[in-house]
Amino acid sequence: MRTTKFRACFGLLIVLVLLTMSCIGFVFGKYITTIENNNVVTFTAELADLVELRESQVMRNEDGTYSKTNVMITNQKQKYVLIPGLDVPKDPHIVIQGKSEIPAYLFIEVIDNTANEALRYQLTSEWIACNLRPVRNKGAALYVYSNNDSTPTEIVNDYEKIGILNNEVFYVNQGLKWGESSNALTFYAYLEEAAICN
Repeated sequence: MRTTKFRACFGLLIVLVLLTMSCIGFVFGKYITTIENNNVVTFTAELADLVELRESQVMRNEDGTYSKTNVMITNQKQKYVLIPGLDVPKDPHIVIQGKSEIPAYLFIEVIDNTANEALRYQLTSEWIACNLRPVRNKGAALYVYSNNDSTPTEIVNDYEKIGILNNEVFYVNQGLKWGESSNALTFYAYLEEAAICN
């Protein structure tokens, strides 16, 4: 009797998914060169002191659900054991501190290797697909931040939190079939000078 009960419970632990949060913040500025008295002087445009991609660390509860903790992590992997119909809280977001007055665009690259119809997510409406620059990571989709849902927003101020996933949720449908696999959802964040992208 115990064996049957154990097998029934095990069937609910459907798939092991590795959702990778790559917290890489690159700041690119235009290099300006001037020549004075045969001496070459190079100035570098600093766009921000900090561009970081963070998310809340999660913990698994006894009932198989996940809860966000107050611990923020960067550049770490989080593993999830998924149960059909139990969505996973996930709040990747970008923090910008010490932003200079130089207008910049905020980009994310998303690499989605979650090839399972029962697993899905949605970016917030503030991210619009674009081709303003080549992608840096093979197979990535490129998006630019827009606070009006149509044109890139020039970033000139600090931001405490620019969210990425709609409702801060990774959805797990009831139709998820049991098995074990390793899937990855990876984000990269970049802040680049707007003048270079136009």
